[in-house]
Parts: sequence; structure tokens; C-alpha cells
Amino acid sequence: GAKTGVIVALIDIFKGFAVVCLAKFFAENAPYLDLLSGLSCVLGHMFPVFLGFRGGKGFACLGGLALACGPATFLLMVLLAAIIGFASSYICIAAVSMSVVFPLYYALTTGSWLGALILLLPSPFMFYKHRENFQRIAAGQELKLSFLWKNESEMNRTGHIAAVENEADDELQA
Repeated sequence: GAKTGVIVALIDIFKGFAVVCLAKFFAENAPYLDLLSGLSCVLGHMFPVFLGFRGGKGFACLGGLALACGPATFLLMVLLAAIIGFASSYICIAAVSMSVVFPLYYALTTGSWLGALILLLPSPFMFYKHRENFQRIAAGQELKLSFLWKNESEMNRTGHIAAVENEADDELQA
């Protein structure tokens, strides 16, 4: 449900934030270790060893890196993600867009293109993790952001209600 989703997202954001902050604290004289630690956290979230390399899509964890760079950076990235999400109608477009926008913003504001390159490394993996979302968009079956307030009409548009009804019928027959 929505409450669980928000809690999980906050935990994932905190995870990315904490890793970067700990790296800054314990290795303040090691340039880029904080970003490399954050990169490791995002990739570890996406491809966890103990879950057979099947994990999340990395968006919230990457948000934690943005938060560790500064609250203003995080808020700007959230605002841009919301604008992209509403403009495109799809959250997955916002997620993969931010995996490119955040590193570019970092480079422009810090002058560190090496740091931006480190932050850009998860981007192809985020595109890969969202490939099924893009396939559903192409097929007209991906739920739009309007699902949050137009639940039934979005379920009808994408055929999700029919799929749920078919599953229920199958369970009753079994």
C-alpha cells in the first residue's frame, strides 16, 4: 500500500544518505570516496548478492546521495523529478531522467566532472532495471501517475482490472 511504499522509500533514501555521510566522516581526506560509497550503495541496492542480484531500481537510494550533497540539491532533484513525472505521466521516466540530470547538476555546481562520472555510473543500470516499464509504456499498459487519483479508470485503461478479475476467477475455480 501507499504507507508501506512511503516507508520503504524513506528507508532507501536514508540508506544512500547514511553511506555517503559515513564515508565523509571516516575518510574526509579521501577524495571521491563518499561518491564511490554512494555508488556502491546504489548498485548494491539494485543487485544485492543475498537476493540473487534481484533488487530495487535505485531511484530512492540515488536520492539519498543527492540529500548527502545537500538539502537544497535534494529538494531541487525532487522538484525536477515531480515536474518530469507529471509532464511525462510516468514515474519511471522521472527516475531514469534523474539518473542523468543529477550527475550533470553535480558537475555544473561543483566543477567536478570526475565526480559526475562516478554519479553517472548507475544510470545505464537504472535504464536496464526500468526496461519492462518502457515496454509497458510502448504497449499502453503502464499505469500513469494519474493512477494515484484515478485508480479505476487507469486500471480499466491498462487492462489491470480484467487481469485481477481473471486471477480471482482462477482462484475460485481452484
